[in-house]
Amino acid sequence: MGVNERFKKWKEENRYTSTEIASWLGVSKSAVSQVMAGKSRLSITTMQKLLVADPELNARWLLTGEGTMLNAGAAVMKAEYYELMVAELERIIEAKSVIIKLLREAKA
Repeated sequence: MGVNERFKKWKEENRYTSTEIASWLGVSKSAVSQVMAGKSRLSITTMQKLLVADPELNARWLLTGEGTMLNAGAAVMKAEYYELMVAELERIIEAKSVIIKLLREAKA
C-alpha cells in the first residue's frame, strides 16, 4: 500500500469529504479526487499540510505504512472526547426538559 492508498484509507475511515480536505490543504477538490484515483501523487508540501490539519495522523504511517494510522494515545483521546461530548449532550437534554416543564407550569 502506497502513500495514496493510505491517504485514501485515512479519508474513508474519518468520513471526510474531498471538499473538506481540499479546503484544509488549500488545493482543489479535483486535486484530491486525482490523488484518490491514483492519477497523481501527494506532494511533500501537501503531506505537511495534511499532518498539520490532522495532528493525530501518524506521519510515519502515512509515509511508510509502519505503525498505526493514529499517533499513540490519539485513539484514547478521541474516545475520551466522545464520552465527554455524550455526557454534555445528555446534560443539555435534561436541562431542556426541566426548562420546558417550568414554562408549562408557569403558563398554567
